[in-house]
Amino acid sequence: MKIQRVFISPVGFTHTFIVDLLIKYKISPGDKLVLITKLEEGTSATSMKIQETINKIREYLLSFRLFPERVMEIHHIDIKNFWQCLISVFKILEKYTELGEEIFVNLSSGMRILNILLLLSALIMPKTINIFIETEDGSKSFEITNKELKSLLDAKQILSSTHIQVLKAIMSGKRRIREIADHTKLSAGTVSKYVSELEKFVFVERTPSGVQLSSLGEAILHILSIT
Repeated sequence: MKIQRVFISPVGFTHTFIVDLLIKYKISPGDKLVLITKLEEGTSATSMKIQETINKIREYLLSFRLFPERVMEIHHIDIKNFWQCLISVFKILEKYTELGEEIFVNLSSGMRILNILLLLSALIMPKTINIFIETEDGSKSFEITNKELKSLLDAKQILSSTHIQVLKAIMSGKRRIREIADHTKLSAGTVSKYVSELEKFVFVERTPSGVQLSSLGEAILHILSIT
């Protein structure tokens, strides 16, 4: 059975960031909340604090008439070997990318190692995954996709001198294919081809007024020092 949306998050000593995520996207009965935590042997202060966090998340779900046993799942990762842990987290993410229509990964909660493993797993996944990040004081949150991060990491391999030429033309204010073609001395057909490729990698966006740089496209031009 297909799940509408899947929210995946490490769980730590506070429930705030996880609840913020669920409030922002208005979790519903057709969704699934997947919590990942460290496997603890026996009872420890750490395991008790994490259980307290899980209990508070349960209370939140119940307050919105959502039954935790239906909406929430908990996975425990035995953190001993980094690569084995990566495999475990990857398998969890892989499972839910197949089951869920839309995937959200929260990187603002829980152990740092689990956040890193989730991020690495998201970068490997071919399906688009929404990554949610919140500042520690909760004043600001950001949503990016694994697709954007992949394009950022692969920018030097993706972008040819012609791609860069087209990006610079757009940055200078040229919005229409013909304007970009005139500015770059390329044919309209060539410009259209390169704009489509840039759009595929989320470097540009098409709007009613023409083509514009995405936030990622602007960042790329500055990061690579090619403005």
